[in-house]
Amino acid sequence: MHARIASFASLVGLGLAPACSLDDELLQSREAEIGGFDTLAQQLAAARAATAKYHNAAAAEADGFGSTEECVSDPVLGTMGLHFVHGARLADPAVKIEAPEALLYLPQNGKPRLVAIEYVQLILIDGVPYMGCGVGINSCPPANPPPPPALYEGIAFNGPMAGHEPGMPWHYDLHVWLWAQNPAGMFTPFNPALSCE
Repeated sequence: MHARIASFASLVGLGLAPACSLDDELLQSREAEIGGFDTLAQQLAAARAATAKYHNAAAAEADGFGSTEECVSDPVLGTMGLHFVHGARLADPAVKIEAPEALLYLPQNGKPRLVAIEYVQLILIDGVPYMGCGVGINSCPPANPPPPPALYEGIAFNGPMAGHEPGMPWHYDLHVWLWAQNPAGMFTPFNPALSCE
């Protein structure tokens, strides 16, 4: 469908924005979208607290995130952004609210602006990332994939899905638009209100 994580194998090592805060208006829209301060709201607050320092892309790089250098966009669906991927987290089968596997940025005035985070859980078969037989939605799906992770209350991961380019295994993923409003929904992969331009 689209290339999402360039140089995936090298970023993971599988062997095969200026600082700003979430403004009151955006916070209120999040509360309205999720129905107030419940468990999900507390989980989102934990994710915001853990990723706020990454408004500075240099801090993300210092913590082990590497840029894929491609801003992903779809002419119909909208923009996903520039992925900064944490190889060690991606290779770890555990997913944690405070430790997303990827950060999504938009290029803005020559500087990356943090807009969202992404969680990725690779599908392991006998302890090995399952590669399928090619890139694409029907590239030999795993016969008995493990269930998707349960991370945020009431929110399902997308997948299982094939890798988006050679070298990327089958996986589950979940986008969370913590730092930019997404009219398509907080957990929708693409944001129709944003652009890579």
